[in-house]
Amino acid sequence: MAYRKAQDTFDLWPGRSPPCPGETLSSWFTRIALSNGLSPKELFPICVPGARLYQLDLDRFPPRELVECLSKHTGVSEGKIRKLNLNQYLGTVFSDQPAKSRLPWIPPAGTAQKCFGQQICPECLRDDRRTHYRLHWRLYFVADCHIRHNILIDRCPYCGGPVSVLRVPDGGGLEFCAYCGGSYLGGEQTMGTVEESSLLIQRNLLSVAGGNWVQLGERHVHPVLFFKALHHLFRLVAGSQFATDLQEVLAGLSGIDLERGSIPKFKEVERYNPRCRQILLQLTMKLIDRWPTTLVQVCKEVGLSRRRLLNTGHDLPFELTRQVDEHLSFPKFELTKDDIQAASRVLERRGTKPTYRELQKLLNHRFPGHRKLSKPVAKRTVPCGFHRYWKLEGISPQVRQAAKEAAKQAGENIGPWIEGVLRRELNGRKR
Repeated sequence: MAYRKAQDTFDLWPGRSPPCPGETLSSWFTRIALSNGLSPKELFPICVPGARLYQLDLDRFPPRELVECLSKHTGVSEGKIRKLNLNQYLGTVFSDQPAKSRLPWIPPAGTAQKCFGQQICPECLRDDRRTHYRLHWRLYFVADCHIRHNILIDRCPYCGGPVSVLRVPDGGGLEFCAYCGGSYLGGEQTMGTVEESSLLIQRNLLSVAGGNWVQLGERHVHPVLFFKALHHLFRLVAGSQFATDLQEVLAGLSGIDLERGSIPKFKEVERYNPRCRQILLQLTMKLIDRWPTTLVQVCKEVGLSRRRLLNTGHDLPFELTRQVDEHLSFPKFELTKDDIQAASRVLERRGTKPTYRELQKLLNHRFPGHRKLSKPVAKRTVPCGFHRYWKLEGISPQVRQAAKEAAKQAGENIGPWIEGVLRRELNGRKR
């Protein structure tokens, strides 16, 4: 027995700091590696012989050999180590975890240079006694820090590279960018402050992720089904062909001052930065307010039919399909050429050019097949303040191009990016 205890003591690594409450496995693994004078890339094949730490998300798929090795050499039980990964949300945020599929609310992190699934709060990292990443920072509906009341960041403020905890630079730690070596603690937040309404939404969603059921109308919905329906509606508001109209209508209902074009339009919704997600989540949650009245009202206003609303390759929750079938099932209707020509004459009598957008507003219907019946918009007739790059007017071509690249790197449209730069400059002068 004495020999076994001595052998167990000999097996322990010199650096074996215990995991912090709520820490991710990838964060703890990186801290263990650094405390033993190794990089995560060097320690991984020691734990899993013959394997390489390449495009692997340890928070989703921790190898069994890795868990056993860490438990043996750190003294932390295997059960406690397994609780550090995203399986904590299995049965609430997602129902299963296929090996080669993306999870709706947990985008990939650290597997490629365009994967922004890892978020951090620089102020929390600055005040940590032991710098570590929190597990709930991996959830896509978490865009704010409920402790510091600021917006999280998911990319380096200097080079725009994603936060990659398993690729720390040589001589650095978890607070340094893996691509340029810059410190996250020295960067500034991208935009503004966090409103209490956004924090309330996030707290409610985290409680659902913890297992609480959601009441929609007169029914209670399981967390997995709720998050599946919410993700479908989020995609509609963020990146569908109806996104611009939905955002405009929902912003009016929510009392949000949303400038047209302030949110970029991505087909892959995982590309949105935390500032955009914060706004999009508020708009999406408005859709389920007073269920299903607001959803039906908004869909009718923007011309979103049942077929387009449920056009997805995935099974949708029964509560969503039931309400859509009941309230948004209408006979198929198509505009004829005569209808469009009659509407054109009405607009011309009003002194309005019958462009596609104006005809669409008047008829409350889309007609891409007959789009040629509308008159094209004249070039260079957009007034100042309405076209995409109006905030760069009067700027030299070199600075204009540099500003476009910087905005793209930050995941922003040019308007919000310029506003953020001006805010930081003005706040610096006040100091």
